[in-house]
Amino acid sequence: MKTDDEMYQSLLSRWEDYKDNKRKNTTRIILVPAAVLGVCFAFWVTGNVNRILKTGDSDHSIVPAASSENKEKDTVDPETRKLKKAIDPEKATKDDIFYMMLNSVDYYDKVSGRFIHKSYRSEYYDEVVFQTCLSETSSYTDYRIYRNNVNEEKIIAGTAECESENARYCDGESFISVYPKDKTWEYINNEIIPLTKVVHVPDQDRITEKNGIVGYAYEIDPTNVMMSDVCLFPQEYAFGFLHDRSLWEVEQITNYQDRKCYVIKGTASESYGGQMNVSSFEFLVDTATGVLMRYDGYDENGKLRDFMHTDNIRFEEKAEEVTAIPDNITEEYSSVGDHIPADSYIETDENAIDYDALLEPYRTAFDEFNKSHGTTYGFMSDEQLEQHNMDKQQYLKEMADVYSKMSIKEFYDNLEKAYEADLKNSEMMNNNGGISNEKE
Repeated sequence: MKTDDEMYQSLLSRWEDYKDNKRKNTTRIILVPAAVLGVCFAFWVTGNVNRILKTGDSDHSIVPAASSENKEKDTVDPETRKLKKAIDPEKATKDDIFYMMLNSVDYYDKVSGRFIHKSYRSEYYDEVVFQTCLSETSSYTDYRIYRNNVNEEKIIAGTAECESENARYCDGESFISVYPKDKTWEYINNEIIPLTKVVHVPDQDRITEKNGIVGYAYEIDPTNVMMSDVCLFPQEYAFGFLHDRSLWEVEQITNYQDRKCYVIKGTASESYGGQMNVSSFEFLVDTATGVLMRYDGYDENGKLRDFMHTDNIRFEEKAEEVTAIPDNITEEYSSVGDHIPADSYIETDENAIDYDALLEPYRTAFDEFNKSHGTTYGFMSDEQLEQHNMDKQQYLKEMADVYSKMSIKEFYDNLEKAYEADLKNSEMMNNNGGISNEKE
């Protein structure tokens, strides 16, 4: 059986699939291991800058980025923005490739394509079809989740039936999320991330060390594409796999989907690779943009455990135009939430809202689930909030923003599905099974 922390990481993964990091323009979901705090829970780190420091391989706890209130912010101006030009691939160093991946959104404006992702930590396959134009803050994502007798070949061939689907349309002013299977929609305007919200983090500040703890600074993602962090803006993969330059090599430069790509092969660190049961990995990285075109992670026996494969990736004038918000969609489908203006949280007296009361039904659902399943899921206590210097009202507000859009039945069903997935994954781990890409 998995530990509470491992089980909760899988649970949170499913919620992230459902809500795609709710309000990601101002917050980021962070996990603190139960081994460190003695209990399983999730919390949000908020701030007026988009930097979050994740600690390095020796520790999995999380520390917030240092405040930049007294520093001049290096923001992006879409009108004067000029794309960076990549260094000659034949002359590129490991540092050049590493930092280009961390800053990939600086090297392109328009991109379209598809990728399929499968994590060792989940029984689900993710398929993402996307189109985005950063300068226009416009994007389209069709995100589908598959499981049960499905493999990559069936998804590519279009013969697999998805379990859920979420189509998102952004035109810079409106951001709408559509659920075709349920024939529902909702406005998610608070999640629009224009280039003007991006605060540039200098390369020398991307990795810091304080009191023996290594921290990684992440820039906010302006692609407005779901799961873009595994492909279009692969900061975590760069930090996780390429931080230690001694663990990988550039094998060659090859052509892939009509793009020149670095072929990178390496050994995963025990702490980062261990999270995905990955001992060795291979990247195909676009030499002109730093976009991750393909990733394969293998266990110590050479079995494929983790992967992300792209197809039909096109940039700039070759990229597909961004699909517009469908006409009459809000009339043909039912609304799952009222339109929330982008500045509503500024104009609202947040202290007048009893967020604790709003969360009470979900707290009860947590308790019922824990009693019946022997788990320890729940919200942070006052002591834990104080320990991490977090404002209680802000924390409750962020939790209410996530859960209030979810019915109790839907909330409980998600807990049940996640728990079932954990049991199945635990069985797979015991059997030492790998990811199969063979046809059923």
